[in-house]
Amino acid sequence: MQAIRFQGNQEQAPVYGASFQGQTKQTIDQARKNGDLNAVQMPDALAKRQALAKKQAHKIVSDAFAGERKIDSNVQGLNDQVDSLRKDNLEAGNDIAAKRELIDAAREQHGIVKGSAEDKELELWQKGESLEGRASMSDDERKAYADLKKRGISQSQQGFLEHVGDINEQIKGLERQMDDNDAQIRANNAAVTAIGIERLKSDPMGEAQEEADAILEQANGELISGLFAEAKDHIDEEREETQEAAEEKAEKEAEQKERIEAAKEKKEVQEEQTEEIRDNAPLPNMAKVEETKMQVKDKIDEVLDKLKLLSEDVKGIKVDDIV
Repeated sequence: MQAIRFQGNQEQAPVYGASFQGQTKQTIDQARKNGDLNAVQMPDALAKRQALAKKQAHKIVSDAFAGERKIDSNVQGLNDQVDSLRKDNLEAGNDIAAKRELIDAAREQHGIVKGSAEDKELELWQKGESLEGRASMSDDERKAYADLKKRGISQSQQGFLEHVGDINEQIKGLERQMDDNDAQIRANNAAVTAIGIERLKSDPMGEAQEEADAILEQANGELISGLFAEAKDHIDEEREETQEAAEEKAEKEAEQKERIEAAKEKKEVQEEQTEEIRDNAPLPNMAKVEETKMQVKDKIDEVLDKLKLLSEDVKGIKVDDIV
């Protein structure tokens, strides 16, 4: 037998023998109603089953909680990445703005006025020189670019393009990085939204708690049944022992009765022998008669003492006076 508590850490002393029988149905029902079977002791097998049920229930809830924490961590990771990408885009935008200021300074250095016809030719030239730019040109722009290509650009325009060529490539790289970042930000936000929608469709923690409660309830039911079975076996065993003790007592009483009957028969024989002696013998001396009578009485008392019989058990047995 082993004590186990379903709440708290203290264990109660094991219950053995008749004390176990004292755990009545009322006691167990009350403990179950209170949700605490601390007062109820159980056999080792039931204690192990109860401990296993608690372990299973704890694992179910712990696994569900761990799953929710993992999802939370994933969502937090996506949001953190979005924040980082936005920060990168802000820095890239500032870097691009700084590089465009360098381009404006180079334009002024080469004598090209921003927004002039010469400046617009440079924009058309740069657009036509890139594959992406040509793909986005209108028909008028294609025609104008073809004419510009035939006559060529001025020396100042050529010097400006050589001056800002690397800067323009750097700007293009930063713009591509920002585009990639924007795409990743949209993907992360979509993933976070999808996760939120899916989590609204179910309640993993609630379901896990219900499953854990069902396991503990089943284990408690098995515990109650097991305790009643144990108590019944104990009561049956005590009843059997009581029956055996009663039968043994009856046998001893029968043996004592047989001894009493034998003593009575022996007394009757002695009385008959005494009567016969009295009838056949001459009239004895009264002193001798009294002596003989006392000897016979002492003999009978000795027999009764050996049988350990109480005087009331042989009530009615009496030694007649020997005349």
